[in-house]
This record gives sequence, structure tokens and C-alpha cells, in this order.
Amino acid sequence: MGLKAWGLRIGNLVTSKQWKGSHAIDGVESIEECFKVLVKGYYHECIAGKYFDLDTIPLTPEWLIKFGFIRSSSTSELWSYGNTMLIWKTEYESDMLDNYYEFRFGITSSYGAHRQVRLDYVHQLQNLTFILTGEELTIKENI
Repeated sequence: MGLKAWGLRIGNLVTSKQWKGSHAIDGVESIEECFKVLVKGYYHECIAGKYFDLDTIPLTPEWLIKFGFIRSSSTSELWSYGNTMLIWKTEYESDMLDNYYEFRFGITSSYGAHRQVRLDYVHQLQNLTFILTGEELTIKENI
């Protein structure tokens, strides 16, 4: 996918082709066809069509566990976090030709009324959680 400035917020986790692991964004600056992302004290500059070393992080079960999501005991495809749930969708269950997480959030604990949003990357889950709850999704240290 690659990063786009409009999808980034301070605190989003990204990875780099230069260094291992994930780090939080400390700042984002967008000017015309260029944007700069501050990570680890260094500005990573992106100019349209040029090389950019930062990248998105695919959403995986390992990331869900880090954030404190709990896998359902009845099915490995269902994950819960408070009054929200994620469902792992495969190419067999959808008309898409790839796998992804479908984020469902309900207004009742039984999820009787809910909406669905497709999520592929960690920063998308972070942004959606913040929009819906007003709270940052953080890595749980004791997991």
C-alpha cells in the first residue's frame, strides 16, 4: 500500500526499510506533493514518485494480541476488544481475493446492530479505534 500523509496521525506505528521493528510517528508535515514524517527524531521525506523508506505494518494476529484483543474460544476468526470485534475474512468468505480483518463495532453487547469496515494495516486499526472511542490503542506491556 505505502503510506499516504492523509492516513497518518501522531502515534501511528510504522516500519522502515532501514531499521527493524515498529516505531510511533512523532509528527507529520504535508506540503503540496511532498510530506515529511518524524520518526525516531528523523524526518523521513516523501516526494511523489520517489523512494520512501517508511511503510505500513500489516495487521496480523500477533498485533491484535499486542493491543489486547482476545481471541474467541469458539472460533479463531473472531477477536474482541471491549464492545468491538474483529473477524478474519478469507478469500473463501468474500468476493475479495485476499485476506483481511473486518472490524465490527456494535451499539449493544450482543452486536445486534453493527457496521463493518475493512482493515489491512495496524495504523488503520489505530485510527478507527481512536475515532470510535477517543482513546489511543496502545501496546499492552504485560502480554
